[in-house]
Amino acid sequence: MSEINTPAKEPKASSETMSRATAILAVIAAIASARWGACNLQAILEQGKVNDTWAYYQAKSIKQHNAEQSRDLAAALSVGSTGDTAGALKKLQQNMAAEARRQEIEKIERQMQAEKYQASRDHMVESSFWFELAFAGLQLGVILCTIAAGSKRDTPFIAGIVFGVLGALLLVNGFHRFVYAPAAWYQGAKEQIANDIGPATAPSQQP
Repeated sequence: MSEINTPAKEPKASSETMSRATAILAVIAAIASARWGACNLQAILEQGKVNDTWAYYQAKSIKQHNAEQSRDLAAALSVGSTGDTAGALKKLQQNMAAEARRQEIEKIERQMQAEKYQASRDHMVESSFWFELAFAGLQLGVILCTIAAGSKRDTPFIAGIVFGVLGALLLVNGFHRFVYAPAAWYQGAKEQIANDIGPATAPSQQP
């Protein structure tokens, strides 16, 4: 009795469809990879601005502290002084008080500017986090679709499409933030950037 050969089950998706899906996912993955790298670079640049601005803040704080000390010294020396000496000390006290106020105003401006740069850096780091996840999902989708095209099986193709769609959604979230990641998820990347550039001087460390 002759054996009955059962024909192999044809996949619902054609090889051409699988190849096209693989190419599309690869292109989107390239976009995610490019944005991932660009955000990392921008975060590094923003960290440099953070460090420079906090350094300027520290310089302003030191100048304010020196002006306040000169003002207080002039006030102490003016006690019991008379004539031109008292007038000169009084004028010096006023000048140093004005200088201390000016330095304080500029210091606050630098602090606000540094915090703005920090917020921009954190935004870039979080965007990089989403683009990295998107790239991983899209790459996995490409691999699964490639396997499906070679083996002519639907299961890896469907799984590849699922991961590809997930990666595309993560990519969109990287551009337009619909879901925010907890800071703890990308805290390590932020600290790594700060360590690579050099630690910023926080306000609590000022005189």
